[in-house]
Amino acid sequence: MKKLINASSLVLCIFLLSACSGDLPKCGDKDSKKLLSQIFNDALKSESLKFIQAKNFEEKGFNKDKEIRVCTADVMLSNGEEEEVTYNLYWQDKKKAMFMLKIVDY
Repeated sequence: MKKLINASSLVLCIFLLSACSGDLPKCGDKDSKKLLSQIFNDALKSESLKFIQAKNFEEKGFNKDKEIRVCTADVMLSNGEEEEVTYNLYWQDKKKAMFMLKIVDY
């Protein structure tokens, strides 16, 4: 999968939380999953591939001071390929409930 995806397409994406709880979303929350799907589908358009699903979400760490959540998930694509991705969730603007998802390894 690494050869198929342009890394710059996976760097950052901002999402406005639909349910403002005041907490950074968890790795497998609805909004996190939606954003992960959007990032991969946007990056894979030129390859005629689609994101099928992500599963096995796991939080690897959480920095309470900086409010950064480190997550992993297994991502499956329309060509049958499945790989683990590592990504960070953090606030872009906490007051506006806008968080960012950054793919750090795939």
